[in-house]
Amino acid sequence: MSNVTYETYTVKEGDTLAKIAVFLWGDIFRWRKLAEANAISDPFTLKVGQKILVPVNTIPIKIKDGVRMNISPLIIILVGIVIYVMLRKSKR
Repeated sequence: MSNVTYETYTVKEGDTLAKIAVFLWGDIFRWRKLAEANAISDPFTLKVGQKILVPVNTIPIKIKDGVRMNISPLIIILVGIVIYVMLRKSKR
């Protein structure tokens, strides 16, 4: 059994789980993780001011004003591959 830690996110006007997933992780398809963590069956019925749990299992990167952004480890791997390929091509 894995230990999952959570942070909270306060729902803003116009938010959906998909929009929140894009904001937090840059991945629209991770809305299901938010739905599961909060037992939400309809991702379009959030209320402004509602606090939802956000599973913290990605690599956090802080950006200005204390807002937290997360990058999936998969993206980091893909960036590494792209850099590797570019370096190999430049040596030819």
